[in-house]
Amino acid sequence: MSGILLETIVPIFGIIAMGWALGKAGIITRAGARVLTDYVYYVGFPVLVFMSLREVDFFTVFDPRFYLVNFAGIFLVMGIASAIAAALELEDGLREVFILCAFSGNVAYMGFPLNRLALGEGAMPFASLTVAIYFIVTMTLGVLMLGRYSSERASVGSWIWRVPLIWGIILGLIFSGAKLPLPFPRLWEMVAESAPPVALVAMGAFLCGSRPGKRAREMALVSALKLVLHPLVVLFISLPLGFGGLAFKSSLLQASTPVAVFIFILTHRFGVGSDFAADAMVVTTLVSIATLSLALYLFV
Repeated sequence: MSGILLETIVPIFGIIAMGWALGKAGIITRAGARVLTDYVYYVGFPVLVFMSLREVDFFTVFDPRFYLVNFAGIFLVMGIASAIAAALELEDGLREVFILCAFSGNVAYMGFPLNRLALGEGAMPFASLTVAIYFIVTMTLGVLMLGRYSSERASVGSWIWRVPLIWGIILGLIFSGAKLPLPFPRLWEMVAESAPPVALVAMGAFLCGSRPGKRAREMALVSALKLVLHPLVVLFISLPLGFGGLAFKSSLLQASTPVAVFIFILTHRFGVGSDFAADAMVVTTLVSIATLSLALYLFV
């Protein structure tokens, strides 16, 4: 068990620390981190998702319990976060960002390498589909919730179809269902393999320039909701359904990831609560060193 912890936590947070050090030394600038992020977002992760799904068995990924556990987990946590935000009387805009931070995990930047290292290649189809679930829910609710407080106007559909990951999932399932051959497979394998470490380096470089603010109470609550409540909700929904195996472990690890980088991107685009989102991402990433170690120890 200690071997799994060392082989998972140390590489992931070690690479994030390398990115942070490179950013601190000025080797990777803010603009450089953006270039790395763009590569991962537009090329690396879509190819990784495609490669993980193109040979998967349809019956493996269409277990209804998988979707029930993940969607129900998101919406239950969202409901609890909404009640807490109302009790705290958070101002308009910040209330919505607080809710988004409570359920939207870093399922791509951290989730992909976490699943691959802890669970192996067999978990990657589930990790890919979980990313799709989180992205679709986050984008749909994010656009609707944040759009009310911003001059930025965008339809949900226009956002979803512009996300390269969605196309990676669609093409992967098409290739899987039609049993289509893939030209130059090693090329695409190398691109897919490059995505997780590049994402972690970019994440570390980004964190280097972030300084958490003064909202200690809100940061503590977001950390508790995202890193403790969310995986517990997934666990307790799964038990009566008899939901287990790699699909369950992958879902649990994805629910245990810290606040998503995408939340900062979304809030920055709409000009609503981006400082809070950045702080929440930094704080929960640091706290997740302990909570992810515990999740791995107990369930992997």
